[in-house]
Amino acid sequence: MRQTPDLYDLYERSVQTPDVHVQFFEKIYREVNPLAQRPLRLREDFCGTHRISAEWVRSHPKRTAIGIDLDQAVLTYGKQHPLLKLSTDEKQRLQILKKDVRTRTSPGADIVAACNFSFCVFQKRKDMLAYASKVHASL
Repeated sequence: MRQTPDLYDLYERSVQTPDVHVQFFEKIYREVNPLAQRPLRLREDFCGTHRISAEWVRSHPKRTAIGIDLDQAVLTYGKQHPLLKLSTDEKQRLQILKKDVRTRTSPGADIVAACNFSFCVFQKRKDMLAYASKVHASL
């Protein structure tokens, strides 16, 4: 009998390389902020299975991440799969929120990331501006 493919896993393997994302975020952060210390707080918008956030907290013992998405099914999948690879300490430094990404978060993040063009859901200028203003307020 043929097994149903795991669509979330296939998606992630085709478009995400969380370790490379984390390195890229840090590289860009240091280019923009050459005198700043290491970025420690990530906000991952449209986080889906939040593997990038999980990799972020795994990459340094002082790093924290907030992942935000509206899709409960994908958030549940993420909690059941990639988080199993995190230590108890790493899990405590990762907060997953089922919210609209146009929500201001606190404490502020050093980096806000929206990967894979997820922000294209904002088709109207006013919606994109509302999102950008909340992102700015969350930095």
